[in-house]
Amino acid sequence: MACNKKITTRNLFHECVLPNKLEDISIGDLIYSLVRFVYEARKVDGTNYPSETLYSMIIIIQGFLATCGKEYQFLEDHCFKAV
Repeated sequence: MACNKKITTRNLFHECVLPNKLEDISIGDLIYSLVRFVYEARKVDGTNYPSETLYSMIIIIQGFLATCGKEYQFLEDHCFKAV
């Protein structure tokens, strides 16, 4: 997958409109959304998830996208370094 270096930085107040299906999201909005997800994800009691749990959640999302033909490597592709 070729990554565009221009999309690795986003304004944290950027409002992205997500498609109805996760597999239809643009790579720029995917990066933005994953960063926001990791930043905002909390347990029901408001405490942070352990890093291992967040890692697992991200890998599950990556696996789902792979079943849709999107072969992203969140931990290896340079465009996902913000995640």
